Amino acid sequence: MTRLDEQQKRIDALEAAVASLAKQATTEATVTDVEKRAVLSDDILQNFLTSIKDAAGRDGLPGIPGVQGDVGPVGPPGPPGPPGIFTEASSGGVYTRWGKNNCGADSSLLYRGFAGGSYYAQTGGGVNYQCLPLDPEYNKVSKGGTFYGSLMAGAEYQSYQYGIFPDNIHDQNVPCARCYTENRPATMMIPAKRTCPGGWTKEYEGYLMSAYKDHAHPSTFECVDAEPEAIIGLGSNTDGALLHFIRPDCSGASTTGHCPPYQANKELTCVVCSK
Repeated sequence: MTRLDEQQKRIDALEAAVASLAKQATTEATVTDVEKRAVLSDDILQNFLTSIKDAAGRDGLPGIPGVQGDVGPVGPPGPPGPPGIFTEASSGGVYTRWGKNNCGADSSLLYRGFAGGSYYAQTGGGVNYQCLPLDPEYNKVSKGGTFYGSLMAGAEYQSYQYGIFPDNIHDQNVPCARCYTENRPATMMIPAKRTCPGGWTKEYEGYLMSAYKDHAHPSTFECVDAEPEAIIGLGSNTDGALLHFIRPDCSGASTTGHCPPYQANKELTCVVCSK
């Protein structure tokens, strides 16, 4: 039911009430009273009807909701927020450059030292070479008596006069350097290669060296710089841990299985790379 229908219904009810009053007045009062009441009721009715109609005409009924308007333009950007916390992160790798006192141009020197290992004729001890710093630090030491342990000897070049290293390098003690590759955390030594894979940095190249094949003490293979240096003042032949060149075995049952391209009369090279 609309608003106008409701108003009309109220008007009809009021008119019926006025008519009922007029009829009752006719039967119960004098003519003069009836006329007065009729006039009064009619005035009340007309005033009410006028007020209803005026109100309806003035205010009107609610209209239908309009269509939603277009989205307004984007506002200007707000002020920038406060700066965040910046943390500088870096990573790198470490390698040993055997036969040199310094690192390559792309690396930082951690410390200089000398190569050491177990004596070549001993059957015990460690198999890997060590780059020992020049300024050792000690903690507790034994009180004396018989020592049951291993000994660390200096390492010597056993390069002979093969024409690979300078002749005067033979029997000299081996220096070394520990190097840091900033922002290049991966390092590797590749035997039998002189170049690094694409995208890798070449730290240095050299020759693969280790203990002599007939000595009692085995050792690891290390990449010794192609242009070796020697430790000044330690030129006598005291042996110790020894570094010999390496050739591929291309004979009999011990063959590497890749001869050729490996050749029995050629010393193996090596390269150290980082990324």
